[in-house]
Amino acid sequence: PPPSLCRARAGACPAVGFRARGAVRGLVGGEVVGCGRGLLAVAFPLIDRLLGVGVELMTVLVGADAPNRIGDLIQAHVRGRAPLTDVTVYQGGQPDRPVIIGVE
Repeated sequence: PPPSLCRARAGACPAVGFRARGAVRGLVGGEVVGCGRGLLAVAFPLIDRLLGVGVELMTVLVGADAPNRIGDLIQAHVRGRAPLTDVTVYQGGQPDRPVIIGVE
């Protein structure tokens, strides 16, 4: 599965030692790699991790329940961290994941 963000069903991320109602999990390859209270609080470290391996192209799919402007904020973050990375944001509308990230 592609890197993505989702809300923890039980409201906790015990795999990374974080417990809070409505916690957001950052997933890479189906494994929890980060957890926090807000989408951007988890998205930015996850994206930085992905950029650390030399990403040339990033595609961000914004889900149906994602906050307004989250795609713009993620795009600005990528451009600030890796100006040579081509980043595109689409309104994917997926119901189960607020953000899905594809990288090449």
